[in-house]
Amino acid sequence: MSMTARERGNPPARQKSCAACIKAKRRCDAGTPACARCVQRGIPCEMPSRSRPARRMGASIVPPSPIASPRASMPEYSCASESLFFDTLPCTSAADLFPDFLPATFGISPESTNIGTQDLVYQPSTLTAPTRRELGPLPEGARRKLQYPIELVKTVPRMMVEELQTPWCHPKVYEDEMPRAMQDAYSCCAMYLSKNRVNTPLILRNIDAKVNELLAQPDPTTPLASLAHTQALLLYHIIRIFDGDISSRAEAERTQNALEDSALNLVAHVDHVDPLAGKETRLRLFPMAPTIAFWKSWIFSESARRTLLFTMFLLQAYRILAGLPVAPCDGKLGLSHSFTLSAPLWHAESAVDFAKQWERTGHFVIRDGGIDVIVREAAAEDVDFFGRVILTSVLGVDEAEGWFASKGGDLWAGCPLGKTQHGCFF
Repeated sequence: MSMTARERGNPPARQKSCAACIKAKRRCDAGTPACARCVQRGIPCEMPSRSRPARRMGASIVPPSPIASPRASMPEYSCASESLFFDTLPCTSAADLFPDFLPATFGISPESTNIGTQDLVYQPSTLTAPTRRELGPLPEGARRKLQYPIELVKTVPRMMVEELQTPWCHPKVYEDEMPRAMQDAYSCCAMYLSKNRVNTPLILRNIDAKVNELLAQPDPTTPLASLAHTQALLLYHIIRIFDGDISSRAEAERTQNALEDSALNLVAHVDHVDPLAGKETRLRLFPMAPTIAFWKSWIFSESARRTLLFTMFLLQAYRILAGLPVAPCDGKLGLSHSFTLSAPLWHAESAVDFAKQWERTGHFVIRDGGIDVIVREAAAEDVDFFGRVILTSVLGVDEAEGWFASKGGDLWAGCPLGKTQHGCFF
């Protein structure tokens, strides 16, 4: 074959993907000076259509401001100040965890925010260099914002087994069909709950085997299979990073990019319009067929939106817990720009109950910095466990507990953690 496009200095006009994305068979946004996927992973971005010197490992990467989304339909986000999240950690910006949740009432406005031009030093991928050290103590500011979400996450395997749900997985999303990926993950969760000193090595090896088996399968193509694939990897990841076994955690770090890729693949099947686009929409109690169809569609879409958002949050939170470099704000951490905050709708057990709650209760949609509306107008009973994760991540556990109390509620009511664990996290 003749010289390459780079050597010729005359790349094909239709070349729209960098070398790394082509090799990984992933969609490339062709951002400059580096695509979003390469910036997020800290790897060199070689685009034949660009004329720039190749980067070597250790070279600095200047992130674009902002990086375009890989999908034209996805919203773009800008970073904000560090006043909301982990202000004791200078390497972490507010938008690194929840870029959507930047309320104007906390002194943040879109006009005043930007990514900046700070160089990002290339770091080896955690896939090739997993850490084997213990999770260390967090600064107080970070601990107050992470303690509730992380401790709640640790209860998720039991919640999945006993209730067939998690804060991001609706209990009825697999009622008609549970793909094999989730069947295996469910079985592993049940097996994990039975572990003891004798059987722990066998159980953790079986979980590792199931992860490898899942990753060896072709990428799912249907919406439900894509959701199950991501949620299964998320359950495995939670088990392995919080079990306490260092080897198991190292295995989780090796596969965490696969979890992120699975979440990104789920984007194609997620409805990114306002999940409650027509509050004036009336859901009929008779005939019920249209209402049932609407409810089932809402269950899947809401589960997918929450799964995307929580996956990105957990990956960033773990980087902080493990002392790993925090991924730069590249617009990918807020892929799903909205989700519904309504405990009555989420907990509705039938289409009839859903329709009744739709008519009776207020519908809050978290999007584009809308948490200030929740703080002002939502009632304590509107906030389910997923909403509690959001509030504690933004406000800190003390402020969130105070907000619930001011609304006549209790942050710890019905919580699997129990208030007795407050202050004893990590």
